[in-house]
Amino acid sequence: MNRSILFGFLFSVLALSAPAQESAPDKPKEGFVRIINACTVELKEPWRAGVDLTFKDQVLARDMRGGEGAAYKPITFVGKDAVDVMPTGQKTKVSSVPASFEKGGFYSILLTGMINEDGFKVAPLVVPDFPVPEAKIRQGFGRVKVLNAVTTFPVSLKLDDGTATRLEPLALTELFLTPGSHPYGLTFAYKGQPREMQGFLTVTAGSQSTAVIFASPEKPDRPVLRLWDDSAQMRAALEAAEAAKKPGADAAAETPGG
Repeated sequence: MNRSILFGFLFSVLALSAPAQESAPDKPKEGFVRIINACTVELKEPWRAGVDLTFKDQVLARDMRGGEGAAYKPITFVGKDAVDVMPTGQKTKVSSVPASFEKGGFYSILLTGMINEDGFKVAPLVVPDFPVPEAKIRQGFGRVKVLNAVTTFPVSLKLDDGTATRLEPLALTELFLTPGSHPYGLTFAYKGQPREMQGFLTVTAGSQSTAVIFASPEKPDRPVLRLWDDSAQMRAALEAAEAAKKPGADAAAETPGG
């Protein structure tokens, strides 16, 4: 789906639900959130770094381990509400995000920090994915938000035939790329010698994506980059939300094979 169709779809949903005047602070609003676990994991059993994302009595994401991300899920909230992060299967909060979201917006909670034998020393970085400010829309390009979540060693990013640029830890960088595949290299020091991890960033015109660079849970002395197609995930979340509102949706969901 191209940019004009996707964002036309998104704006039409927002327009249908927009109030005639600004909502009162305590009036319920609807939005979408997801979590990406970008923490550095230093555990012999990396699966123990999994987290759940919850909102009131809803489980929005379950067992998101290092380097994993969940789909956007809808929530209905007021300003005093919060979205909570807990170790998988536990009830103790390790992080909490106030639900100070924009009506109809899409948000990513990028969980950063360290998970090791001392516990979860984490902090959330809340990134608005939609609406996109007009100043950050470039016709014909794909927009990629890049987070360097690695705090334990320096990482530089080389894109296409350019030179490597040092990425500050926990800093968010925006790239505007032409449609297609762009080779990249992540340069870092390994046992005192320069090394490079290579891959490709693939985008389409008008797309929105999130790339996270994090320390590999299996080998935390080297970086890994993973890319999420925000546009496709937003479209899927809206379609699921609309389907859930149709008559008989609950019954169909409870029917085996439905």
